[in-house]
Amino acid sequence: MGRVITIDLRIPQIYNWVELIPENEREPLQYSICSNGLIVNTYLENAHEKMSVYSVTDPGQKATYLRDIDLPGIGTVTDIFAEHDSDELFYSFTSFTIPSGSYYVDMRSFKQELYSMTMLARACPNPLDFTTDQVWYESKDGTKVPMYIVRKKSVLPHIDKKPVQPLTTLLYAYGGFGISTTPYFSVSNLLFMSRMDGIFAVANIRGGGEFGEEWHKASVQEKKQNGFDDFIAAAEYLQDK
Repeated sequence: MGRVITIDLRIPQIYNWVELIPENEREPLQYSICSNGLIVNTYLENAHEKMSVYSVTDPGQKATYLRDIDLPGIGTVTDIFAEHDSDELFYSFTSFTIPSGSYYVDMRSFKQELYSMTMLARACPNPLDFTTDQVWYESKDGTKVPMYIVRKKSVLPHIDKKPVQPLTTLLYAYGGFGISTTPYFSVSNLLFMSRMDGIFAVANIRGGGEFGEEWHKASVQEKKQNGFDDFIAAAEYLQDK
């Protein structure tokens, strides 16, 4: 799942390594960076990103969790940058309805602001007109699998209220090679939702890396059918709803 360790290069043997931040049992570590004497980690929390800050008072001791940094929404951190002795941190973020943008965080106050957005954002529909929900459905063997459901609010305001008429829905999944399918921006998907009142669904089926290596191994080789079962169950869930 990924962990943070410190190594004294004068005594680099494995038995001298110190674990600063241990593995998270459910959230795979994506990035780890130092800023202003703090460690900033990004994790996958149910297939979308979260950013956590840890303080380090002694490099020979475990770090202490300090707080989370609020992200702009349910999405993906595509890049993160900071100097270890600077109080400025920068990260790039995107989601199903927001094009990639760059954000600045003051690591003293943890206040942040958007400072750069792609030109594409000017031509896109208002992200506030859309909504993203995450649901959990049950696969054939009882495994709980998460799925994103994205759409215009006017098309389906509430995810738990069945629409009067069937809604055109596009279901996507990958589920291979330990690759995580996190929220991503797509012009074609946005046009599908905006112009055709479509529903876009992403199922985080087994075989990906959304919950670490065990989630990946649960759908490889002789277990590959699990991924197909997860996808079928996602379609059945959408039909039922």
